[in-house]
Amino acid sequence: MKLFLMRHGEADLQTHNDFSRPLTACGYSESRAIANWLRTKNINIQQALVSPYLRAQQTLSVICEVFPLITNQINTLYELRPNGKSNQVLSYLRLLDNKITQSVIIISHLPFINALLTEIFLNENNRILTPSSIVCIDLHFCSLLNKLQWTISPAEIPNNP
Repeated sequence: MKLFLMRHGEADLQTHNDFSRPLTACGYSESRAIANWLRTKNINIQQALVSPYLRAQQTLSVICEVFPLITNQINTLYELRPNGKSNQVLSYLRLLDNKITQSVIIISHLPFINALLTEIFLNENNRILTPSSIVCIDLHFCSLLNKLQWTISPAEIPNNP
């Protein structure tokens, strides 16, 4: 399974309720840049899993503007909140893999993303994703063959301010 693990876009720090922090204009712009970059790479996304927090939902809405086919395959998972349980999400991904799902995008938060990467790579994670950054992982459940394919941040996309 191809797993695309994306951190939500830059969020407003002035909102007092963490659950309802919206994306900033920069968060929208950088998320759109990532979505457009994915499109140029002919990325196929079959399923989307997203945190219930507003900034993650808004990031997904930007992705869906570029990948409208995934709008019928979206699941909001409570486990994808900032302090969610990575082992529960891996169990869910295993179920999707058994149903022959070939590609999934997860949009979530720190520190959850770091916990998931640490579990996938058996404590050998040293990546910190900036807002709107995404990694592509070849995820295997039957072996220790998980492989990081690439990582990209909005700052690394040519012609992206």
